[in-house]
Amino acid sequence: MTRSQKVLDTSGLNFSMHASGTNIEESGGDVMAAVKVCHQTFHHEGVPCMTTTIKIDTRIDRTKTMQNKVDCVLDKLPPKA
Repeated sequence: MTRSQKVLDTSGLNFSMHASGTNIEESGGDVMAAVKVCHQTFHHEGVPCMTTTIKIDTRIDRTKTMQNKVDCVLDKLPPKA
């Protein structure tokens, strides 16, 4: 488990690691607090510089989970040969 995964796991947030980064499914305040702890952890361990890019996706008309979104994409793909 990576250091960032340990911080997120401790935070109790629902997250998923993937090839291009990490998805976190939770309210904004909790996410920002977890990102702050990740940065503090790395800086405390001697990492002098870090960059985090955040993309926020909100929706108020219905509830969709990360897994719902993945399932929706998979349903639209043609079957594997």
